[in-house]
Amino acid sequence: MEAKLSSQSLNDALAMVDKVIGGEVPLPQLALIKVSCFIGYAQFQATNLETYLTIQVPVEQTLEAGAVCVFAERLFKLAKAGSGEVKLFTKNGSLVVQSGNVKGETFLMPVGEFPTFPIPTYQSTLPTKLLLSAIEKVEFAVAKHKDAMGYKYLLVDGEGDSVNFVASDVYRFAIFRAEVPFADRIKLPYSSLEALKELLEKEEKETVRVGRNEEFVFLAGTDWELAFRVRYWEHPDYKAVIPKDFQTKAVLDIEELDRALKEFLKAEEVVFHIDKGLKLMAKGVEKTEITAKVEGQALNVAFNPKLVKEFTQSNKGTLEILLVDNKHPAVFKLGEDVLYLLMPKRV
Repeated sequence: MEAKLSSQSLNDALAMVDKVIGGEVPLPQLALIKVSCFIGYAQFQATNLETYLTIQVPVEQTLEAGAVCVFAERLFKLAKAGSGEVKLFTKNGSLVVQSGNVKGETFLMPVGEFPTFPIPTYQSTLPTKLLLSAIEKVEFAVAKHKDAMGYKYLLVDGEGDSVNFVASDVYRFAIFRAEVPFADRIKLPYSSLEALKELLEKEEKETVRVGRNEEFVFLAGTDWELAFRVRYWEHPDYKAVIPKDFQTKAVLDIEELDRALKEFLKAEEVVFHIDKGLKLMAKGVEKTEITAKVEGQALNVAFNPKLVKEFTQSNKGTLEILLVDNKHPAVFKLGEDVLYLLMPKRV
């Protein structure tokens, strides 16, 4: 195998690989990266057995096609040492990385030890910018920690002419609705969202391919492909938990609420006193009044201020707070597209 490519392309590809296999690995073969050279491009593959990444970069010249396996960490170090044009070639059982007079090598591992990648199948597409925006809007509500309760994935729930992006950690639901055709139902694991977002940010095509089989979910762009192993998580009926009848409604500017919440983040709970307007109250914090148009019954309802702030800090516009009472889920609504359901704390 022998090929020439730019140092920038090589390091960009390896940076994406590191997002998938970075850190400690439970099995030696998961520390490997498969490098393949073809006419016109080089391909890099890596997996942690939950996420499978394939990324391609253009090469300036392929003198000999082929595929090798090496330890990723060693290749990362060799690639960072170079600049300008990089030459990759095999010699005496090693992969040599040469940039100008700088040369380093790493020994080869049997290609047969590299994990088998799933064969992708695609049934539909999603707009690239929409998918990126949707992830950024709701990912804060995903159960993030390994041992945390909740759903450690983002649900993409197609309804034919529209699609809902849903995240939940049991105590809350974040829902973003988009009027684009999508008829499938897939799950995107939280552990892979950072890698996916970076690929979407760089994607030049307007749409990405989406597919699934019984074991995997697949997404693909111009020069990359991700496969996510599907775990059997039965997602709750998020539509069923959205209250239908409300006793209290407050309409206000979400940015004003976001600014006010900064003073309450150290408190265990913040009380929303809704009457002729909205007052925020907490022990040890000076009361704050916010202009709000209120309909229905006066009400005191308490929330974890950090959980409210995670929603307000990334949104703009007119917010509706809809309440049944101080025990049922509160609905924070932005237009017709964004819903945030949050369980109150006991007053």
